Amino acid sequence: MHQNEIDMKSDEIRVAVMALLREAGQDEIEPVLSSHLGALGLDSLKLVEIIFALETRFAVVADEELMAELNTVGDLVDMIQQACATRHAGTV
Repeated sequence: MHQNEIDMKSDEIRVAVMALLREAGQDEIEPVLSSHLGALGLDSLKLVEIIFALETRFAVVADEELMAELNTVGDLVDMIQQACATRHAGTV
């Protein structure tokens, strides 16, 4: 994957994460990468639903150990980016 493709995928992941957070009822709070997931009012069930939606959209499986360590929106984005990179590395 070329750097331009990686940057486009990173942007796509960030946009998808923000859209899902807004759909989860967080539209009154504008999430940023440093936003803590708990401060956005996400309970664990809603977070799992968001992760599942991201896994489905990007055809990846997120690392369960990383899921347990999610604190911020940026952590969530990074986890999906890593899953995408891992999937791509396995297909090269």
